[in-house]
Amino acid sequence: MGLFEQIIGAVASSGHLDDVLNTVEQFGSNAGIDTSVLHSVLPVVEEQIRAALQDKESNEGSDLVQGLISQFAGTSHSSEAVNAIFTPEVQQQIAAAVAERTGLEAGMIQQILPLAVPLVLNFFNRGGDNAP
Repeated sequence: MGLFEQIIGAVASSGHLDDVLNTVEQFGSNAGIDTSVLHSVLPVVEEQIRAALQDKESNEGSDLVQGLISQFAGTSHSSEAVNAIFTPEVQQQIAAAVAERTGLEAGMIQQILPLAVPLVLNFFNRGGDNAP
């Protein structure tokens, strides 16, 4: 099962499915991106977030990581969430990696990150299988 399906399952059990789906669809529509492409972005972003949070946990402790997840989990755009987890250099690396896997331009990926990061953190916050 892919990350997007896991997110949908976790969020559905908490009653927030409509919010997540509407957010993804609205963003895709506004940006002119097929929703299926957005679905392919989430697993790559999830891998990067998990690695970054595991690194933060090793260096700064689990309380910091749980605080980041709690503070930034949601369905709204949050540049603050992206900046709290990734340095600008890492953001560029992620954009390049996702662009390579999806065919989207790296600049578009950087626009997607403020939506994708809170969605993935929301999944972690709800106890998803891939939580760091």
